[in-house]
Order: sequence, then structure tokens, then C-alpha cells
Amino acid sequence: MNLSGKKAKLKKTMTTHAGTLYEGNIVKVVRIENGDYRVTDDMGKIWYVPVGNLVELKIKNKSVFWNFRSYLFYVSAERLKFFENWKVSEPTGADMGLTE
Repeated sequence: MNLSGKKAKLKKTMTTHAGTLYEGNIVKVVRIENGDYRVTDDMGKIWYVPVGNLVELKIKNKSVFWNFRSYLFYVSAERLKFFENWKVSEPTGADMGLTE
């Protein structure tokens, strides 16, 4: 199975002198080197992981992210429309509880 350029999940925790990659961590596979996968973690650190310790990450629904992003854009646009139409007037003495 060729995972080059794909995202994968670790099957088993790996501990080295440089740190630890935990079971379930998601990494990006760069290429195969000397029988191991060269991967990068979420911080960009390079690791060498045995071929049998990775499972291809399958994203079931990529559109969820884009739908959420579109929703946030819509909400932001609606807020801008609301504030553009909002009229602010100078407070009067009556607004502050003062009477003549």
C-alpha cells in the first residue's frame, strides 16, 4: 500500500530519543525511505515510522468543513448588515435619567 502524500493514523505508540508519537496521532506521509515511511506530525517534525504501524486515514465527508466555513461567512455577513443599519444617536438627559 502506497501512502505517499496522504494522511495516516498511527496504530501503535512509538517512543524514540526525540519524543513520542502516540497511538491515533494523524501524520502526513512524505515518502518511503529505507523501508520506513518518512512522515511529519502536526508540528512539522519529521519521524520515521515502520510500514506496518500506519493506517490510511479515510475522510468520509470532506464537505462538512466547507459547509461550516460557508455558515461562518454567512453569519459574519449578516452581522455586518445588522451593524451597518444600526443608528447610534447622542444620549439626551432623559436617557440618563435626568429631568428638567
